[in-house]
Amino acid sequence: MNQIPSLNPDDIEYGPVPIGPQVVDLEPLWDYRLRLMFSNREIRIFDVKPYLDRGIFQRLRDEAVFNEAYIEAGSVEWPAGVGLHHDTLYLKSTPEEAGQ
Repeated sequence: MNQIPSLNPDDIEYGPVPIGPQVVDLEPLWDYRLRLMFSNREIRIFDVKPYLDRGIFQRLRDEAVFNEAYIEAGSVEWPAGVGLHHDTLYLKSTPEEAGQ
């Protein structure tokens, strides 16, 4: 007997389970870095410089555009149509050190 799939939204899989916590606060820093607070209360620093030579990320070279970063669904986006997923931000960032 074939089972009919559930139409209950709670039973639908939307993709892989997130690896890391989501971004809940951000502060653009000098030298194309982001100071991020995650939902687990960790504060980490993400360096965007390695991405600035890649395709759409070149738009962020303009510091005024870079400084317009905002949080969308736990990830970071810019009005320039650029975004970074919270898993990437968490896994590729480093814990903030005192005095940073």
